[in-house]
Amino acid sequence: MKKTTVKKVIVKKENKINLILKDNIHKNENKLTGVSQRLPQKTNQSIENFLTKKTISEENKENDYSSEDFKKSSLNNNIPKISLKENTLKEKNEEEKERNNENNNKNTSLIEILKASSDKNKLENNEEFQKDIQDWADLDAEDANDPSMVSEYVNEIFDYMRELEKTTMPNPKYMDHQEKLSWKMRTVLIDWLIDIHNQFRLLPETLYLAVNIVDRFLSSREVDTYKLQLVGVTAMFIAAKYEEIVAPSIQNYLYVQDLYNEDEILRAERYVLKALDFGLHYPSPMSFLRRNSKADNYDPLSRTFAKFLMELSLIDHRFLFFPPSKVAAASIYLSRLILDRGEWNGNMRHYSGYTEEELSDCVDLMLLLLLIPRKNFPSIQLLKKYESKKFMKASLHITKWAYEHMSLIEKRLSPKYHK
Repeated sequence: MKKTTVKKVIVKKENKINLILKDNIHKNENKLTGVSQRLPQKTNQSIENFLTKKTISEENKENDYSSEDFKKSSLNNNIPKISLKENTLKEKNEEEKERNNENNNKNTSLIEILKASSDKNKLENNEEFQKDIQDWADLDAEDANDPSMVSEYVNEIFDYMRELEKTTMPNPKYMDHQEKLSWKMRTVLIDWLIDIHNQFRLLPETLYLAVNIVDRFLSSREVDTYKLQLVGVTAMFIAAKYEEIVAPSIQNYLYVQDLYNEDEILRAERYVLKALDFGLHYPSPMSFLRRNSKADNYDPLSRTFAKFLMELSLIDHRFLFFPPSKVAAASIYLSRLILDRGEWNGNMRHYSGYTEEELSDCVDLMLLLLLIPRKNFPSIQLLKKYESKKFMKASLHITKWAYEHMSLIEKRLSPKYHK
């Protein structure tokens, strides 16, 4: 009996509440229509917001009851209020999205501005970059219409050559494992190769490649004293085949020496090529000198002086520590110094790849050799070769300049070369 009475009481209360809610809803709707006619559009939004707050509080009260029927009736009655709530929420979400988009655009624009300003600051603070831009000119642009100059690829070509020269350098201390040879014997051999090269009138690249083959072979194989000249003849024989259009025949090499026959030279050729793994891709100093001469306005006199200094580097084994590009740059630097062609400017730094400070050790070694008297000079054949008119008497002018500036040269030389 008690249970039935409790249920009846609950049902009665629910009915009363439903009636009250219906009356309130009708009253609110009447008020809203009346106010909407009087107020402008902006006040409608504020009223809708207010109504949504009111319906939320009413829904909270309704949730306190556990009757399913009451929930259904309240939901049916609250349809227009829910639609108003959804509209206001959508408007709020759209406004928030617009604000977020504006903030994001501002942030991205600020980030881009900051990045651009930081890049500008980096470029402005980078003094080396500014110097590199200001100091050198694009000398390859004028060769754009000449396909033989390959100006489009010239920078990549010389970058590759600088990497290649590292792989083709011999061991500068290879004489440590040669029991029967000495550096003096090497100097005599190179002087003889310079003489043969001059007699055959071969290209400069042939001489540099022949000397490189000798040094690389001696870096990997131990050689007897009797076989040293055979190594030199074979190296010149191989280099001429690689560089010359019309290479001298083997009969020419038999004529300039009488120690080895044809069969010995041919067998030595095969042995040397196997020892070097057929690697004859050697970037000689002449290739880099041509690049440097471009920045020197192709001055024929300074270029000829530089050729003499580069061949001078073949005589002394201490130049084996320097790559061909550095030897070429040091040679053109010293020739310009002798001829008083001005300072080592931005073009020379850019196209040679070396600063004045980086060339100092190589230049000092060249100056040290120039101070050696003629009777004690390591290569008489080299002096004779460059005393001719063909080479503008370069050796005479350079040695004369060295003797006239001996005191200044001695002050310049670093202490390590005096030991």
